[in-house]
Amino acid sequence: MTPAQRSVVWQNLFIALTRFESNYIPTVSFNETDFDPRLVERNGDPVISRGLLQISIGSANGYMCRIEDAQQLHDPETNLRCAVRIASRWVQRDGVITGGTAGAWRGMARYWSPFRRDDSRNSIMQSVRSSPGC
Repeated sequence: MTPAQRSVVWQNLFIALTRFESNYIPTVSFNETDFDPRLVERNGDPVISRGLLQISIGSANGYMCRIEDAQQLHDPETNLRCAVRIASRWVQRDGVITGGTAGAWRGMARYWSPFRRDDSRNSIMQSVRSSPGC
């Protein structure tokens, strides 16, 4: 696979993931604490995931994305840059794009729940497989 083809594959992967995370709407927010009351930021505030790839300010800064204001995560470019940083950490560390099982997720499944469900994971894989060179 050429570097250009590899780039298209990664673009298609993030585009497909975005559908499940935000339905391509950069202004979307989700209060994770409503889903699981144990999920709170270090200061006790609720965890609010934001933007195309649903990243919280706490997570963003934990991955060194240098976000000063949570509203920055609604900017598509900022959100995507941070998502690439998060994905890079886990894919490099685990040596897989996605994998594992409950309690032992690997790759991007460590951060993004669509990779943990068969239906969404299969849909993402199908989008990636349609990339030139796959």
